[in-house]
Amino acid sequence: MSDDFDFISGLPDEPPIYRVEGMEALRAAIDREIRRRRTGAWMLRLATATATVFVVWSLLPTATNPSAQPLLGLADAVEGLPPVTLADGGAWYTRSERVELIVEEVDGQVIRFLRPQTREVWIGGAGSGRVIVTYGEPEFLSPQDRDAFYASDLVDLYGPGTEELTTAEEPASVPGIDWDRGVDDLQAAMWRQVAGLGDPSLEEVEMLKLAARLIRANGEHPERRSAILRVIADLPGITVTADGDTVDVSVDYDDGERPLRARFEFDATDAHLVEESIELRGGDPDRTLVLHRARYEPPRVVTDPPRTVLGGAAKDE
Repeated sequence: MSDDFDFISGLPDEPPIYRVEGMEALRAAIDREIRRRRTGAWMLRLATATATVFVVWSLLPTATNPSAQPLLGLADAVEGLPPVTLADGGAWYTRSERVELIVEEVDGQVIRFLRPQTREVWIGGAGSGRVIVTYGEPEFLSPQDRDAFYASDLVDLYGPGTEELTTAEEPASVPGIDWDRGVDDLQAAMWRQVAGLGDPSLEEVEMLKLAARLIRANGEHPERRSAILRVIADLPGITVTADGDTVDVSVDYDDGERPLRARFEFDATDAHLVEESIELRGGDPDRTLVLHRARYEPPRVVTDPPRTVLGGAAKDE
């Protein structure tokens, strides 16, 4: 179950300035040992690795972050939940409220504004689906941005009330994942998926983003969400907080010269993704600039989806 639109991965990627020497050696060691950093056998083998591997390994923890215990507790609770069965003629329905920072340049003037949207998604049992996106009024960061926006042609491109009707397909699984082989195999496959960025901190952020996408894509499989939470708990550099209703995971990183924070909130009862965001970190927390944010309603099964989801003609909207 997925809306097939991963807005967080749409952040502009800047090529890494340098590649950390020996990353491939580390990845090979990780795959051989299935990344079981918590076992004595793994530490013994790691002691025989090359000096370069030692350098990279120094950036990674030797045990799960103690602050990640709320994630492990949630994983235990979710693992015992019953799976959800999609009946014939039914579909997964998700609804999200999103906002994205848009930056445009018109006649040499940079115009910045936030574009809100409501996204409704239906995914049928065969993987076919439908997406309806409704855009709201732009929210401007300054009066100058507002005046320049309405004086340009951007109002025709980003005006409110636009609806997009598209088809969506269930996203392909991460290559190499065999859910029946447990957390170790899942973790190794996910690391292989994000390897190659050259900067370990960026790979860790991509792991967290990938984990959030997999959480959303497995709404009917609580045991898979449980396994993904255990992978997240093993990530270095994360900050975990629990407030009773959600378990929040965040990580600070630099994308080029931009100091960013990625944040994800998971429901404290079923581990569904509640909210995700990318923010530009600054000195004043009251002036944090949101680059992307999405808040999700709990996914649910509906028995009367649009007929396009089931392969028929579209219902009249």
